Amino acid sequence: RCRKGMVVHTGSIPVAEITEHYSIPTTTPARTLLDLGAVASDAVLELAVESALRKRQTSISRLRHLVDKHSARGRRGPSRLGALLDSRGVLPPTESHLETRFACFLRALSKAGLPPPARQHSISDRDGFVARVDFAYPQSRLALQVLSFEFHSGRESWLKDVRQFDRLIRAGWSVLPLTEEDLHEPPMALLRDIGRRLGIHDLFDIDGG
Repeated sequence: RCRKGMVVHTGSIPVAEITEHYSIPTTTPARTLLDLGAVASDAVLELAVESALRKRQTSISRLRHLVDKHSARGRRGPSRLGALLDSRGVLPPTESHLETRFACFLRALSKAGLPPPARQHSISDRDGFVARVDFAYPQSRLALQVLSFEFHSGRESWLKDVRQFDRLIRAGWSVLPLTEEDLHEPPMALLRDIGRRLGIHDLFDIDGG
């Protein structure tokens, strides 16, 4: 129904795509993801899809069925959701929100023409173990370390990071800190910085600029 101050984005919704939450009519998780595809960024859509699959709120087959059902109408949501399903293939859902962001980051590296880094790489020097870093390019001695505010917000954690970075530098490594936001939607400036440190300068512009 039309109400003052409200904008109606869609008309009738099939009964099969409607459910109830605490007696309030809502779209099903699958239909919600389809509609989200029309308005959200690629990264947000991927996070939502992986979350719904992980919680078993929907399935790949249900999403495929809905995409096929609505594709003929020329809407943006079905085409973007379908493209995401094509790119992820039959992989199991990621196990956490942060793991999904890792996947986004690795795909951005690949799109920009950068080689994939080693993950959870252990580094040692002549005195023994130094650190296990999130991402690494061993041949270039470049470590990419994710700094999560949730786990690095206290003084003790901050001091631990500083000492670890110092040991890595003394072991001949350079360290590039990453935030969770960098994993979510890596800007070209970050990818160019990684490329420069690896000696790769002609990257593809994933932003299309």
